[in-house]
Amino acid sequence: MFGPHDGIRVDPPPYRRMMSFLMRGRNESAVYFEQHLDLSRTLPWIAERNAGGAARVTVFHIILHCLASVLHDRERLNRFTLRRRTYQRRGVFLSFAAKKQMSDDAPLATVKRKFAPGEPFDAMVRGLTGEIDGARSDKPSSLDKELGILLALPGFLLSFLF
Repeated sequence: MFGPHDGIRVDPPPYRRMMSFLMRGRNESAVYFEQHLDLSRTLPWIAERNAGGAARVTVFHIILHCLASVLHDRERLNRFTLRRRTYQRRGVFLSFAAKKQMSDDAPLATVKRKFAPGEPFDAMVRGLTGEIDGARSDKPSSLDKELGILLALPGFLLSFLF
């Protein structure tokens, strides 16, 4: 959060550079869409695999693995804009929130994971399971520690920083 960003500056075509002046905020450039997926072959595969005693797999694991693969294959999708300059990320990172417990009132744990290019599905499932278990523990995450420092500042100073 406080360190340098994880990107390498790139020089996109002029029409792409112009976009940061037209759509200045994150919400102005957001795209929302719905997609229906046919899981008629996927769900039986997951059930068969989970019955075999290997690490438990869910549809979420498959989606994360597919998203990481697409970001590795299509590098230009893995870019961001900061102060009207475009940067290519140095790796594929996906973040998500997981409930600490299966309860409506349970707090959320944030997980940010780096996905290596060509990472096998089984290795990703094992690694992700360990990271989620760690995030669900009572040990404060680095994000919790950083936010604790920020929230210790007086409100007017925090408002000025943001």
